[in-house]
Amino acid sequence: MGRISSRYNYRVAKNAKTESQNKPRKLIKPDDIVIRNRKTEEKKLVAKKKVEKKQVPAARKKIIRQNNIVASKGRKGIKQTVVLEDLKNYCRGKSIILVGNSKEIINQNYGEKIDSYDIVVRMNHGHPISKYVKQMGKKYNIWAHGFLSFQKQIKEYQGIKNRIDYHIETNEDKLCRRIFDNKAFLIPKRWYKVDYENNHKGKEMSTGLNTATFFIQKICTMREISIVGFDFLRTSNRILQSASARKFHDSNAEEADMTSMLLESGIYVPFNDKYNFAK
Repeated sequence: MGRISSRYNYRVAKNAKTESQNKPRKLIKPDDIVIRNRKTEEKKLVAKKKVEKKQVPAARKKIIRQNNIVASKGRKGIKQTVVLEDLKNYCRGKSIILVGNSKEIINQNYGEKIDSYDIVVRMNHGHPISKYVKQMGKKYNIWAHGFLSFQKQIKEYQGIKNRIDYHIETNEDKLCRRIFDNKAFLIPKRWYKVDYENNHKGKEMSTGLNTATFFIQKICTMREISIVGFDFLRTSNRILQSASARKFHDSNAEEADMTSMLLESGIYVPFNDKYNFAK
C-alpha cells in the first residue's frame, strides 16, 4: 500500500469537524438541569435577597414627578397625592378669593362677602375662628401653607382636614410629606419660584404671592379671582404679631408683581379697591 499524504489526513479531519458542527444540538429541558451544590445556590439566593432588601428603602424615598403628578412611593400611610388636573376641574368656572393675614382684615366686616365666593383659600396660620366670623368669614375650601413652623402646622392640619377639600404646599419642603394624603398638592419649585429668586437677588416668594401665581398661571380655569388681606408683610399680621419674615421677602417687588399679574390675567375682580389689597 502506498503512503497516505498529509494533505489527505487534513481533508478527512476537516470534514469530520464540519459534520460534528452541523449535527443538531440536543435541547436541554428544565427538568434535565441538576444543581450539583444546592447549599451553595441557596446561600447565593439569600445573599441576593439581603442586597435587594437594603436597596428598597432608598427607592421608596424617591419622589416621582410625571405629568404633573407628585407622589411618594412605598411609605406606609401615604396615599397618591392630587394631580394638577384635579385642581383645574375643581376650580373650573368658579369664583375664588385668596384671604391673607393682614391685621387690617379684622377691622372690617367682610365675613359674609368672603363666604359668598365659591372657593375660599386661606394662608398658613390664618384659619377662620369663631371670634372673627363677622370680620373674615368661616368658609374654608383650600389651605395654602409654606411650613415655616412645621410642628405647629402639623397640629393645625389635624384640626382642619375635615373642613377643607385640598391643601397646597408652596415650599416644596420634604417635611410636608408627613401629612401628604389624598388632599395634598406640592407645587414644584422649578415652575416659577427659581426664576423669581434669581430675578430678585435671592429674595423668596411669600406664600401669598406663590399661591396667587399658582392659581393664575397653572390653574387658569376659574371664572374670576379676588384677593383680600394682603399687605405684603409691611405691618404685623393678625397671627404672628410681627413681621419677622420681612427680611426674606421684598415687599415692593411682591406688590408690583401681584398687581401686574392680576391685571394682566383678565379674570381679576377687585374685592374693594384693586390697588389696596389689605382692605
